[in-house]
Amino acid sequence: MLSMDFASNDLWTTLFAAMTAAIISMLATGLGPLPLLWGGERLKNFLGEAYAFAGGLMFSASFFNLMAPGLERAHVLKVALGVFLGCLAFWAADKAIRGREWKMWDLEDAGARRIALIIGTMFIHSLPEGIAIGVAFGSGEPGFGLYMAVAITIHNIPEGLAIGVPMRSEGLSVGRASAWAIFSSLPQPIGALPALLAVWAFRPLLPYLLGFAAGAMMFLVLAEMLSEALEQTNPIRMAWGFMIGFVVMLLLQYVI
Repeated sequence: MLSMDFASNDLWTTLFAAMTAAIISMLATGLGPLPLLWGGERLKNFLGEAYAFAGGLMFSASFFNLMAPGLERAHVLKVALGVFLGCLAFWAADKAIRGREWKMWDLEDAGARRIALIIGTMFIHSLPEGIAIGVAFGSGEPGFGLYMAVAITIHNIPEGLAIGVPMRSEGLSVGRASAWAIFSSLPQPIGALPALLAVWAFRPLLPYLLGFAAGAMMFLVLAEMLSEALEQTNPIRMAWGFMIGFVVMLLLQYVI
């Protein structure tokens, strides 16, 4: 019974570990813009590669850290349904923030919309990352929660860079870019706790939740990050950035 679980020390220990991991993961996003203190204007020439690299990391993590564990636990149709629902959820959220007029600080029109969309998109996609952390800690598999948290924390850093470069190119400070990068990951600790409790309360939902988080992140990479990368660089350099990110995350499966 869930009420009995709440009386156990194991539950509270796991809750604390999951929230701590999600908060650290959120703060790691703020590290991404820090190289802009030295690279500055030159790094904006590599914005496309930064998006592609972050996309490769996320796509790899979506499969190896989410879909693969889900497929080990349940029939493929359950995971596939979760993936579809995750794609649908992100598509609906993404559609809701598009086509609006934005004004941020001294920025208007294209610059403001671009930055608002980047922050909004990263904010939205951080929720399934938080869900992924909560699901992993609630799965009952030793080490899976830590593994997931470390993987997401690592790929949050280039995501922060992807947020920081366009903000810096518009004249905003590195400190402000770092703060907004952290803000974009706020849903991670917010999503981790209910996801963990949901897994404990309804363990059969685990394959669906794993698929949901994977689908949302994959849809983000395909619909937003790679299309943005193509606007900033050529397809070959985008492909190399994506594959390097993908392989880096793949190698982490054997290092962590």
